[in-house]
Parts: sequence; structure tokens; C-alpha cells
Amino acid sequence: MEITENLNEGLSRSYTLTATAEEVDEKVTEKLRELGVTAQIKGFRRGKAPVSVLRRIYGKRTRASVWMEVVQKGINDHLAKKDEKPVRQPKVELKNSPDDPDINIEFSYECTPVIPEVDLSSIRIERPDPVVDEKDVTEALEEYAGANPVYAERQDDEGACLEDKVVVSFTATVDETPVDRLNATDFPVIMGSETFIPGFEQQLLGAKAGDRRTVEVTIPSNHSDKKIAGRQALFDCEISAISCPQTREINQELAELLGFDSLDEMKDRVRENLKFDSARIAEQIAKARLLDELVERLDFELPPDVLKDEIDRVRQALEQPDAGEQPEEPTGDEEGQNARDVGQENGETGDSAGNEANPEQVAGGEESPGSPGDSNGNSGESDDELHRIAVRRLRTGFLFSQLAKEQDISVSEGDMYKEYSTNYRPVAPNVWKEQILPNRQWRDTLYGACLEKKVADWVLSQVNVTEKSASLDEIATMSRTLES
Repeated sequence: MEITENLNEGLSRSYTLTATAEEVDEKVTEKLRELGVTAQIKGFRRGKAPVSVLRRIYGKRTRASVWMEVVQKGINDHLAKKDEKPVRQPKVELKNSPDDPDINIEFSYECTPVIPEVDLSSIRIERPDPVVDEKDVTEALEEYAGANPVYAERQDDEGACLEDKVVVSFTATVDETPVDRLNATDFPVIMGSETFIPGFEQQLLGAKAGDRRTVEVTIPSNHSDKKIAGRQALFDCEISAISCPQTREINQELAELLGFDSLDEMKDRVRENLKFDSARIAEQIAKARLLDELVERLDFELPPDVLKDEIDRVRQALEQPDAGEQPEEPTGDEEGQNARDVGQENGETGDSAGNEANPEQVAGGEESPGSPGDSNGNSGESDDELHRIAVRRLRTGFLFSQLAKEQDISVSEGDMYKEYSTNYRPVAPNVWKEQILPNRQWRDTLYGACLEKKVADWVLSQVNVTEKSASLDEIATMSRTLES
């Protein structure tokens, strides 16, 4: 077998691997002899069938197996000899047919960059220390009160307006056929809330108590009753009462409405929640500042293809902010985009990385790529800015990946379960094990997020952090600055 170099430029490598027909045939014969020890061939005693007979029966399958072994061993031995670790699996391109007697393939890869050592003790960052005052508590309580208004009967002749509560009774028909399950008596509808069938509320605007109206709507296509889903329905409505929202006072009644025993207990809980939420944001601000400091100290070459793909991911996130927000709900063990990014520990080219940190999984993490741009899907970012964001994300990703290995920072199944339940939706343990965890894309997403947080926490423990008191308004301003 012979390997010749085609490209050695920066982190990019390309080689041609060839093996003669004699070398391949020798290994095929060796495999057939091993197989012949236990093969039971009609007309021969076990283990006594000649190689020529075995070749006729098993030759094609054995040659395919040898082809794979020669290629994989050749690449692995080459990587071990060069002491190089591809950032992704090597790409293999056939230069002849696997049915040909010899082997001729080209394989290429990009090397994992050498990460310069960073003196963490030289980094100094400031972490805001949230201060919750009575003004913040009062504003939060006013929001709660506004979200839970009291209603008073409308006394004017204006008719139902947006935000009014309309009490309506109705009977429904679909294609002139009564549908009792859609009927209701004294059903409260908040105008503009869009909590009922789309288009229903709008047709009640201006109605007065005692009015009758016929409302025509389309039943949503995802309605549980498939017989009426997506079809036109008529509602014969009678309005019995209309009331308008009034400002609710912040008092014992509001506290009891929200499940508290007293007004003081409600205020204490609001204060605790504000403190918790603002502390979480303050931690994100500190980590963003940490990334700024790290990026200033990181200057190393990035694999060109990896950088190009990261730029594309940043562009997509900016142009379609919801497209990559989270993986689709699991339907099985799907191979996500990171399937090609398996780590190459010990020079292996198979899917053997397990839960090893992948820089592209860690890249970005808690750092948003930027603002979503305009409503036409244009990111508004120049190519230079996209390049800057991608370089920043990848360099910190590579650093965090290396630190995770050096400090033996790992992610457990429990960590990923907590991440999913906290940031996506709570699920029962059996749903997690049977639906979420087996899904490759979800696993990669959760693993990368958890690892980034753990490594960032460790780095924060190694740098010089000072606390500075900050109001909630100041913290909100800092957060908006980061998002922009």
C-alpha cells in the first residue's frame, strides 16, 4: 500500500491511497482461509473446502470487506504516523470501482488547530450584582395586576371593543349539520385575545348585549375532530353581557387570586423571582464579557471548511431566527447535522467519539450571533461581520473543547435532562429516555449547551471577577447591548 501527498496547506490535507491487486488478493485469500476453518460447504467436510471454492461462493463479499479494512487501516495508520487529528471525519473519494482488483482512493481532511495557551489569571471582568428595589417590585406587581383585570359591565352604547369580555351563547353547524360538541352557553370571550377559533372574535366587535350574530369561520386544520377540521362552520351567537377591563388594585384580593396567603408573601415571592431572573442575566453578561476577553487572546488558524460552514450557520440564524432555534420534536434516532463531525480520537475514522467535546457543538453556546435583522429575512450583516462572528464562535469553541478535555469536564445524562426540562419543556423521565435522548440532533444540541456552560463556569472560577451593584434597568440595558 502506498500513500502520496496531494495537498499540505495550512490545516488542509489531501492524499491518494493505492493498493495493488496482488496486495488486495493476498488479504482476500487470507480472509477466505480464516473463513474456511468453520465454513460448512456442501460436498466437503467442515474446514476442508479449498480456497477456490470459497472464493467462488464468498469472494465478492470478502473483497468488499477487505476493501473497507484496507482503506480504514491505511487512513488510521497515516493519521497516527503524522500525529494529526482531523476535526471531522476524512472525506473519501473513489478513483476506481470497488470491484476493480486494485484500490485507488483519495482522502482529505482538515487538522484540528493547535490552541495557544491562555493565561486565565490575567483576565479581569466585572459581573453586575443585581439590586432589586421597591420600584422594581411595584412595577412587576402592576404587570400582574394588568394581566388579571377585573371587568365591569359596559354602560355606554359603543358595543364590544378590543380587550372587552363578551359573554356569548352559541350553536354551531358545519355544512348545515349541527355539531353539538361546538355549542356553548355563557362562554366568555376576551376580544383580541385570539384564544378561540381564528376570526371568531373579530366578528363580535361592536356587538351589544342582547344582539344576535351569525359568525362564519374555518375550523382549524389541526382540530381534534378530523371530520370537521378545515371546514367552514356557522355559529348562531347570542350576546348576553359585555364588560370592559378595569385596573385591578394591588391588594389582598390580587394576592389570593395568584395563590398567595397574603400581600406580603406575594411581594416577597416577586422580589425573589426578580432577583433570580436578574442574577441569571447578570451571569450571562459576565460570560459574554469573558468571551470578549478570551477572543482578544486567541489568534490561531481555523479549518477553512469548518469556518465556511459556521459562517453559513450564522447567516441562517440571522436570516431565519426560528429555523435553528431547536431541533424538531423527535421521531426516532435521526442523524443530525453533527453526524459528520464525529471526533477522531486515536485516529479512528468510524463513529467512535461518544460524548467527546466537539468544537462546533460548543461554538456559540450562550452567545447570540446577533440581531435577527429586518422583517424581509435580511440579516443586515456584511460578509466581514459574519466572518467575525463565526471566527469568534469557533475559536472559543475550540478552546472550550480543549479545556473540557484537560480539566476532565464531562456532561451527564442528568445534565442534559435538566437542560431540556429547564429551557424547552418539562417531560417525564420515560419520555426523556424513549424519545428525546435517542434523538441524535437533540443529544448534540443539549450536550453542546451543557458543556459550554460547565466550561464557562470553570473558566470564570479561574479569572479575576469583581462584583459591581447594578439596578435592574442597568442590567436590562447591558443585556440589550449584548443582543445587538
